[in-house]
Amino acid sequence: MVGSGALFVSVWLAGTFPVDAQQTNAPAKSVDEAKPKAMAVADSSEYNNWVELGVGGNFVTGDKAQFQHQQGVPLNAYGGIQSFHYEQVLDKRGLLSIDGRGIFDNHDYNLKFDVSHPDKGYVRAGYREYREYYDGSGGWLPSNNLFFNLYNDSFAIDRGDAFFEAGLTLPDKPVFTFRFDHQFRNGTKDSTEWGTTTLTPGATQKKITPAFRGIDEIRDTFEANATHTIKETDFGLGLRYEIQHNNDSQNINMQPNQGAASRLLTQQDKNDEDMFNVHAFTDTRINKRWELTSGYSYTTLHSDISGSRLDTPVSTSPDTRYINLAGNSDVQQHEMNLNLMFTPGKNWYIVPSVRVESEDVDGMSLFNPVTTTNNVVGPLTIGLSDGSALYVAEALEARYFGITNWVFYGRCQLSEDRVDSMLSSRTNGGPFTRYQNNTWNRMLQKYTVGANWYPARGLNFAGQYYHSISDNDYRNNAPNIPADGYPGFIQNQEFNVDDVNFRMSWRPCSSLTLVSRYDFQLSTIDNRGGTLAEVQSGDNTRHMFGETISWTPVNRLYIQTGLNYVLDTTHSPVEDVGITNAIAPLPGQTGLVLKSQNDYWTVNCLLGCALDEKTDAQIQYSYSRADNYLNNTMGATTANQLALVTVPYGAGSEQHNITASLTRQITKSLRMSLKYGFFRNRYETSGGNNNYDAHQVFASMQYRF
Repeated sequence: MVGSGALFVSVWLAGTFPVDAQQTNAPAKSVDEAKPKAMAVADSSEYNNWVELGVGGNFVTGDKAQFQHQQGVPLNAYGGIQSFHYEQVLDKRGLLSIDGRGIFDNHDYNLKFDVSHPDKGYVRAGYREYREYYDGSGGWLPSNNLFFNLYNDSFAIDRGDAFFEAGLTLPDKPVFTFRFDHQFRNGTKDSTEWGTTTLTPGATQKKITPAFRGIDEIRDTFEANATHTIKETDFGLGLRYEIQHNNDSQNINMQPNQGAASRLLTQQDKNDEDMFNVHAFTDTRINKRWELTSGYSYTTLHSDISGSRLDTPVSTSPDTRYINLAGNSDVQQHEMNLNLMFTPGKNWYIVPSVRVESEDVDGMSLFNPVTTTNNVVGPLTIGLSDGSALYVAEALEARYFGITNWVFYGRCQLSEDRVDSMLSSRTNGGPFTRYQNNTWNRMLQKYTVGANWYPARGLNFAGQYYHSISDNDYRNNAPNIPADGYPGFIQNQEFNVDDVNFRMSWRPCSSLTLVSRYDFQLSTIDNRGGTLAEVQSGDNTRHMFGETISWTPVNRLYIQTGLNYVLDTTHSPVEDVGITNAIAPLPGQTGLVLKSQNDYWTVNCLLGCALDEKTDAQIQYSYSRADNYLNNTMGATTANQLALVTVPYGAGSEQHNITASLTRQITKSLRMSLKYGFFRNRYETSGGNNNYDAHQVFASMQYRF
């Protein structure tokens, strides 16, 4: 017998254990929904309503911000209503439902009301808020073990959405829907644009100091749609109006811990946008062999910008600084597509399609540059831009399934794109100078063939091959460009990709399923710049292996395992080129720029067992490893010189995650569980500064009624 005190504690020790970040922020499932049906220990199908209460906590040593970023949960204790659902039948066929969630100290809240009737319509309203965590750490320099701790780097962004939606769904009448969303994003997050320091060997400037972004964004969206069917044609018409206000900032620490040279560079970016879109579609079944679909969309977007970029305290640094930034832009976009499905026989079909998109852009901006320690404001600078784009894409797809147990298919995709853009500026009332007048032409081709084979019950194979070509020509037609061609140095780039992949799914018996995958991809990049000859600037080779096994040896036991292994290497001619640096002369020194490797492998395993008719146990383990880190600035006679001209390359990390849970059906309507997790992460590229070990405990109770 459970005492009243223990029952009171159990009510608060409730919820669903957040195994990972994705599960944490996703809408919660009930225990019966999350568990395989074969493992259900009690029939509670007559209970349509439930409430789940929970509380948990974390105990972290090491980089707490990195733990929050990886697992998506707060530090210390948190809990509340993990999931609430109530439904009630209205007027025999109507339904009222209420769903809720509230995890305190995690800013994870959800409340939704829904009233619906299949022959009348529906009304829905709700609010959703959740938090995303970020680690604001900067970089690590191994040559002198330099790493900056400048502030509390546990950052977070709160996202939210308050909405109202209604629909009129009368039988044999047009269907009308309306929806309003008020969305926001607010908080701070890490930035990939790091600041500089010269606390390095030889006082060489390196960008490793941490930076962060302040986010304050609001978006309001109105949508109205109507659909109707007349004879053999479905029609649709929709309108969308969107208003957005962004007030963001970029905060970069420059030369920290260097006395008078230390400063904070702050860039303020404000952006106000309003967008209007109208779109329509048709779907006509001409006869048994022909079906035609079409769509059209028109969008207009207007944007206003403002902001500044200043440092505190003011310095003589050559950084770009400005005030009084203002400007606006207008975009108009038309898009149309047609698809025709032809079924000449019962065993195959052909689908040709075409898509055309045009876009026109006009923009203007102005600002005053700021120079010297006296904050001297420079003359007004005005910039103008305009551009146009035309994208035309065609596709042809065919599928044949006239041979028993075989399906064959092929696709051909072509795209011809052209983009013209112009940039010009003037200072202090002078004439406009055109410094960019670019034309970009792209020819994109992709050819795909594949087949599926079903030789026996429970056994199937799939194979696919595709070849894609992206040929890009760039031209800068501006007068008086430098001899080296900048800013239009690159004149042609061609990307070629060949990919072949296979999959096998085999179920040798009712209790065992195996899925095997292999993918091979070869990519090359050819460049031509200025007056230089064409050169292959890079080639990438990728092998991807995957295996998944699901096994239920006995009714009370199930096992799921998965393995993924990726070999990914990119070569560049610069690997064999010697570099001479003005500070550290290294004539003929190769290996300063290494091949890029992104090899990694992951393993996961899930073991579940029904200990008895009312008790379940589950253990889940995952492991990932990337072993590509190479510190080529250390261990050589020229180590100090190497540190001046190069940095370490490659990713190096190792992660272990393990969780264990025990669930007990107390009564037909009451279920309780206790879960524990251990997480261990190691990061070589941060010099151990982002490492952490964490223990996690969560208890839960679900009551159905």
